[in-house]
Amino acid sequence: MIKIKNFSGVAPPTEESKALLNCVLALKGKDVLELGTGTGYVAIGASQKGRKVLATDINHKAVEACKTNAQLNNINLMILQSDLFKNVSGKFDIIAFNPPISIDKASSDTTHRIKSFIRSTKLLRSVLRYTYSKLNKSVLRLIDKLFIDAKEYLKENGGILICVINNFEEDINNLSDKRGYNHEVMSNFGYGKVYRFTLR
Repeated sequence: MIKIKNFSGVAPPTEESKALLNCVLALKGKDVLELGTGTGYVAIGASQKGRKVLATDINHKAVEACKTNAQLNNINLMILQSDLFKNVSGKFDIIAFNPPISIDKASSDTTHRIKSFIRSTKLLRSVLRYTYSKLNKSVLRLIDKLFIDAKEYLKENGGILICVINNFEEDINNLSDKRGYNHEVMSNFGYGKVYRFTLR
């Protein structure tokens, strides 16, 4: 059982988080990097099952939330504040990522609280995430950057797990093809899927 304390300005665990964790645990890889860890739900759950996990988030409040929740679960977890791979070193069997609803140039505390509220409300999440992210192409640019940079951080036969909402499937799969990845669906959640991307 994973104990999670929610924090203002940090997205709480959702069905995406649970699907992502299940996919991490379904794979054999031991070394896991979670980008955008939020409250730490996935990182903590993977650690409880014996995975060696590095959890990162660009949001300093999320880093603190993850540290608090790791302590709450008696988990010794390595946690860093990082924009994707900026402060990361090493290679990993699994890179897990649940992308943000949007990318804002100025991420204020108010912005984080709004996103956190959206993610905690199922109906709002499914409706607003669809419409808002459709307009916000910066999310796709972020994922494209992830595909490019991840090649330096994946072990041989390693893979990337990404939560992909339904209206982004075609765009993200096209990006993965362009960057030299194969893709497969590993799991479904209410309004999207968890994809696994592996280098050709």
